[in-house]
Amino acid sequence: MFEILASGHHSNSEDLTDIPLRLADLLFNQASLLEIVLVGMLVALAWYIHIEGKDAKKERSQNQEKFESLIIRQQDTTVGMASDISGIHARLDNIEREIESQKEYIFKEIPKLIKT
Repeated sequence: MFEILASGHHSNSEDLTDIPLRLADLLFNQASLLEIVLVGMLVALAWYIHIEGKDAKKERSQNQEKFESLIIRQQDTTVGMASDISGIHARLDNIEREIESQKEYIFKEIPKLIKT
């Protein structure tokens, strides 16, 4: 690898295809068994983190969908409750008017009943 850099002439396409081979050669020729095991463990750890990240992203997406459906259901429930409350309010207004008319009737009839 250093020979090509020192010679000053090399093509980019050869360098790009040779990089994995040179790294493997460098690793197996110059590294001890412990270093090779550590590199393997790092690669396995990186792969595990990558897989867990994908799973976590999928789970976040599912949780987001559940949360959005929960919000929609809550809004539907709130709208339903608001319409129920407005119906109750209208009925209470009607009852109030009936009570007022009954009160007026009673106040008009009591003096007539007392005179007789």
